[in-house]
Amino acid sequence: MKLEIGMLGSMFVSFFGVYFGIPWFIRKLRGVRECTDKTDSERLNQIHASKRGTPTMGGVVVVLATVLSCVLFAPLSTSLILILFCFLSFSLLGAVDDFAKVQNEKGIRARTKFLFQMILALGIGCFLHGMGKNPSFLSSFPLDVLYPPFAAVVIVASSNAVNLTDGLDGLAAGSAIPVLISLMALGLLAAANVPNGAPVPNAEIMIALASLLGSLLGFLWYNCHPAQIFMGDSGSLPLGAIIGLSALMLQQPILLIFLCGIFVLETLSVILQVASFKLRKKRIFKIAPLHHHYQFLGLSETKITIRFWIVSFLLAITSLLGLNLLTT
Repeated sequence: MKLEIGMLGSMFVSFFGVYFGIPWFIRKLRGVRECTDKTDSERLNQIHASKRGTPTMGGVVVVLATVLSCVLFAPLSTSLILILFCFLSFSLLGAVDDFAKVQNEKGIRARTKFLFQMILALGIGCFLHGMGKNPSFLSSFPLDVLYPPFAAVVIVASSNAVNLTDGLDGLAAGSAIPVLISLMALGLLAAANVPNGAPVPNAEIMIALASLLGSLLGFLWYNCHPAQIFMGDSGSLPLGAIIGLSALMLQQPILLIFLCGIFVLETLSVILQVASFKLRKKRIFKIAPLHHHYQFLGLSETKITIRFWIVSFLLAITSLLGLNLLTT
């Protein structure tokens, strides 16, 4: 099967899987609701009062549809098993956290969740190191054994950055779409130089990205404002983890800093806010992450989300053109 056909097939299968699966899932999740009055900000609770009672854990459908599509269209290999393990393990961790939030408001302790993320990501990094996926700037060093922790940092940082961004209807999913398209473009450009009949490098990750793209488009159908369902940690954690893993497998981890600029800015806003308050007893933003800061400035949720999408597309295009300029 040609790579392009596999990518198209996986994208449409996952799209329709989520499109038809979400309404059924919403009916089954009547008892699992996202409680929007659990933040520390009373003003934010008031802004999000209309979201009360909206079901969460929609990421479960996204993950299942993506995995099914990958199994149907991607060639069975060690790379595919690693991709599916990353996706499913981070989704399971997120699902446990989602359930815990329903029970005790706070969910899993942040340190506990981070510890499990690092353990999973270190294991994935060790496998990548064994597969020879080290980027050139690390493989030139005799201590390239540093690659597993480096890979773990990339995966966990990406996972948590997307998780922090998932605070408005459609924000995380919509901002991730340009990133997925850009990563697929990088893979297709590399595949264009492969002779006819030769195996295509990273075919598994390309099909996985196409599957995830279809799933996110199907999810946005129901997650756009006003959202009928939220992604939850069961979707945002694996989404970010797969973005990080994809960049590592394509040997472009540094590009993520620019490609995922929206997620980076959201994360930096939280880090700067916490650091400023601890050191200076002053806040830089009205509230963090950044999208809530704009809500406090009076911007509508839809306007913030669409503007973040626009910036994400601009960053994706700039990253691809900049990379092409540097490599030609």
